[in-house]
Amino acid sequence: ARTDGVSGGEVCCNCGYEVDFDYDGGHYIDGDAYCNDCAGCCEDCYEGTRHEDLTEVQDDSGYYRHVCTCCRDNYTECDDCGEWHSDDTIVSDGNRDLCSECFGDNYTICDDCGEIVSLDEVVSTDEGTWCESCAPEGSDSTEDFS
Repeated sequence: ARTDGVSGGEVCCNCGYEVDFDYDGGHYIDGDAYCNDCAGCCEDCYEGTRHEDLTEVQDDSGYYRHVCTCCRDNYTECDDCGEWHSDDTIVSDGNRDLCSECFGDNYTICDDCGEIVSLDEVVSTDEGTWCESCAPEGSDSTEDFS
């Protein structure tokens, strides 16, 4: 445990560091004191949150921020990269949620059914782009998108 804290301050319930809230800051979470090394602030609701309960998300402006578990519900996890993004930047077909970067790099939309299709599995001709199950008879050419 750290011992460089100010004598007489609150003790962080996580690491034992003595925190002088007037000087060091810190957070009270559910009545327990935490130092700034063990807890931070949710950048959406501004509630004190233990660091292990903060998730990095990308907002609709492209900035990364840290949010608590409750506020994380306002974001969507990309099924490809696993990062959390603003719903405004997610491409979804009801089966798969992808951030715009992963979608642009690895996927397209089937012209018939509207489902997201991996570029490795797309059937594409001068007439259109399809998933394998929607491709017209005799359309077995796949275009190299990489």
